[in-house]
Amino acid sequence: MAKISMQTAEEFLSVPRLQPYVAAMGVAGEDAVLALYQWAVELEGAFHATLCVVEISSRNAIDRELRSWNSLPNSSGDTFTEEWTELGNTREALKTLLGPSIGTARHHAQREIERKSPRNGQREPTHDDIVAQLTFGNLSSLFCAPGHAEESEERENLRQTLWDECLKNVFPDRGQPVERRICSDFNGRQRIGRSLEALRRLRNRVAHHDCLLEVDIKKSVDSINSVLAKLDPELPRFAMEKSQLRRLRREDPRRLNSVEP
Repeated sequence: MAKISMQTAEEFLSVPRLQPYVAAMGVAGEDAVLALYQWAVELEGAFHATLCVVEISSRNAIDRELRSWNSLPNSSGDTFTEEWTELGNTREALKTLLGPSIGTARHHAQREIERKSPRNGQREPTHDDIVAQLTFGNLSSLFCAPGHAEESEERENLRQTLWDECLKNVFPDRGQPVERRICSDFNGRQRIGRSLEALRRLRNRVAHHDCLLEVDIKKSVDSINSVLAKLDPELPRFAMEKSQLRRLRREDPRRLNSVEP
């Protein structure tokens, strides 16, 4: 293991950032503190790699069902196409819940086109371009309010309508008996919403390089696999085949140094 001095670590990583690691391992010495920090950096990368499977799989499954739903006539007989991100082509329930986020994603998609190909930047973003710019939080908000915040009864009713008519099909949960599938559960939307919200928060913590020492790795892995299994029974195995999360849980330096994690 490459080593640096604690003085160098404090100078470039900062004393406040190192404080939780010192608190966890200080009695074991400076080398143990820095070893824990390096382990946590590796843990962050492992979570990022595994959570991206959840985010991308969920996004594409949600898009697939919304395409089908959006192309159906609404209660007034109005018709739309599959491309639910197109201006003027979003059914009302989805427009109310996600309209501003779609607008932001469209703007980001245009900027990305201009960045990648300055000479062809006038091309309009496609539906796929826009969907790719929607965040995990945008999509999880279709199931429950961000941060479990209190929202109007109207928005909750729209979420339930969208679940009943469309989004329950995102999670067929084929690995379970029919009566136990989340798509058959009266509280299925709330259950999957809580799971997605928890993973969204974890993803954001990973993206912002937060300290993950108090994250329950086993619980997080179980939650990841639960959501993926509800999408398709093959996905957990795919996500875990190269994932380092279980190995890192076993190699937690706090365990190896008999410090309570």
